Amino acid sequence: MFTANREFDFPCTPDQTFTRVAREFFANKPRWDPDITELIKTSQGEVAAGTTGRETRRAGGRNYVTDFVITEFEPGRRFAHRSTSGAMAEDATYTFEPNDAGTHLTLALNITPRTLPMRIMSPLIRRTVQRNFAVNIERFRQHVGQVGVVPR
Repeated sequence: MFTANREFDFPCTPDQTFTRVAREFFANKPRWDPDITELIKTSQGEVAAGTTGRETRRAGGRNYVTDFVITEFEPGRRFAHRSTSGAMAEDATYTFEPNDAGTHLTLALNITPRTLPMRIMSPLIRRTVQRNFAVNIERFRQHVGQVGVVPR
């Protein structure tokens, strides 16, 4: 239904960028995605591969709850999460590479409907998802990079 790949250069090290995106994921993701009304860690310990969470999102006047798991957690290199429940399947992968600016980050996102009603509605939902993604990706860029960051 919706696939996006975006690349950014951030003026901080891959470890610093990784911290903002991955280590501080539960605190920071709602800052760049304001439709999230609650994001909680449902497992114990530090954020790592296998960490689980629950996201509550407000869309179309309704709340949608999705459980997810962190599938990759390689400090300064890769971070990924995958939804494990909910009407939409979401996979997101962040790849961090050092460059002359500091960090080159690639974000790959794939969202597909899991349920028949969502599949039927996907042509209508796609436009909303695309619009929200465009706005949220700018918030992401600003939050993660703070200053002087331009998406490519």
